[in-house]
Amino acid sequence: MNTLIFDIGKTNKKWFIFNQHFEVIAQDSIIFAEGKDDDGDPCEDLSKLTEWVVETVNTLVADPLLEIAKVNFSAYGATLVHLDEHSNVCAPLYNYLKKRDLETYIAFKDLLNQYLDVEVDTGAAITGMLNTGFQLFWLKNKKPSVFQKILKSVHLPQYFSFLFTGRPMNELTSLGCHTSLWDFKRNQVHQWLNDFNIQGLIPTLEPADHYTQVSITGKNIWIGNGIHDSSAALLPYKTGVSSPFMLISSGTWSIILNPFDQSEITQNHINQELIYYIQPDGKKVRASRLYYGKIYEDAVANLQISDQEIAEIPIEVVANYLAFPEQSKKILNLTSKQKEYTDLVFEMAKAHFHSLQLAKGESHIEEVYVDGGFAKNDLFLRFLANMLFPIQVFKAENPMGSALGAAIMMDQNSFTPDIFRDRYNLKLVPSHYHNMIN
Repeated sequence: MNTLIFDIGKTNKKWFIFNQHFEVIAQDSIIFAEGKDDDGDPCEDLSKLTEWVVETVNTLVADPLLEIAKVNFSAYGATLVHLDEHSNVCAPLYNYLKKRDLETYIAFKDLLNQYLDVEVDTGAAITGMLNTGFQLFWLKNKKPSVFQKILKSVHLPQYFSFLFTGRPMNELTSLGCHTSLWDFKRNQVHQWLNDFNIQGLIPTLEPADHYTQVSITGKNIWIGNGIHDSSAALLPYKTGVSSPFMLISSGTWSIILNPFDQSEITQNHINQELIYYIQPDGKKVRASRLYYGKIYEDAVANLQISDQEIAEIPIEVVANYLAFPEQSKKILNLTSKQKEYTDLVFEMAKAHFHSLQLAKGESHIEEVYVDGGFAKNDLFLRFLANMLFPIQVFKAENPMGSALGAAIMMDQNSFTPDIFRDRYNLKLVPSHYHNMIN
């Protein structure tokens, strides 16, 4: 029997059908135009997204040739769906990139600063809309008429599960993801929620690997609890890699994940954009993040450099650039565009290197894996491999990241290291130092 997975990204919405060997036997994707929230700001059109998910499930489950028995969801974090007493959505899906209200942000900071080491305890800086705790505080203070309608608030991955089970619930990987809601030291929802009469909005916490049987088009189907997409992307590597490693999961954000360092972080770490994610088993993930995917796309568009011009940049640029970047243009006959592009990628690799060092902490790391958009950028990978040597850098040529992680949660015992290697087709990125040694 097969498993249907929805992978809901900020831009692309995808579904995959995995067979019992975690092979993709069917898939599709769609992009929706953004809607507007009640302030006129861009936001996800939740009604269209909901309609698409429900119709897709009903259609695919009804097809006897697909033999779907399980459904699960991965989705982006820092996003809440608010439900009223009738289990209807009662507020827009506010965008975590929405400009924060400064007055409310200062009040939220003042509230939380009453609690000693609150950012360290919750594993993330207080930044505004990226904290779902702030979103609740903002609604209570700035939109009381909306706030009064809310019976429960669920994170986006769990909303899709709710659509089929009718049970609002919370799940650890969503709750423990830069929300300002989860107290990592005490392994519970933070005290401020209770003190400010918000804790009642947070549904019961359930494990990511639990599922509920429901009837869909006359068939008994197991519905998963959903999982945060970055935590889902880490799961295949945790099963498939035996050496201590870190993962760069790249897209709009580069999320650098290190599940091998369980040491305590400090306020200084928090100030440098270090955060905690959390695994389904409750173990912390030391992580850092960079908003580089969008920066890279915009810079390349402004530069108006073609794929052919990029491909013609000689690979020797890496060793030359690391030794004497200012002379590289002249030595290698780079055009102005090629030099600017190489400057961009070099700075991007340096930023990732420093972010990796922050996430590494005191742990011993032997390998770094890159999946997502930057896994396709050979120049970036070569720079990074040289900077990190002797740590080995691998690129995942066929990553299924978040979708595969959500599928694993429905059948953890069947996913093996052999399956991981077969599905991901990992390739070692050569460095200048490897070439000298070999």
